[in-house]
Amino acid sequence: MQKSTKDRVKEITDDLEKGIREVFESGRYEQYATMLFDAGVDVKSAQKFLGHSDIEVTLEIYTHLSKFKEEQAIRALDEHLKERKKEPEICLLRVL
Repeated sequence: MQKSTKDRVKEITDDLEKGIREVFESGRYEQYATMLFDAGVDVKSAQKFLGHSDIEVTLEIYTHLSKFKEEQAIRALDEHLKERKKEPEICLLRVL
């Protein structure tokens, strides 16, 4: 017999909560939050996965800027600046 969608969602939620407890108990909670951030998981999902009732906790305490994300941001900015150099500069002249 196939499980209902409601039963399947409950099962997934229970597994997720169990996984969060295991991560928390192992002392790797902060590492897990940073891993979510590095993986590009959106903040609202990370808040749910981490069990935070207040999104500020997720944003301010557990989501540290990792070296990986810092380097990724630098590369993105570098690429953007390189592309901008290829564009013709716009010069606005004021004629009196």
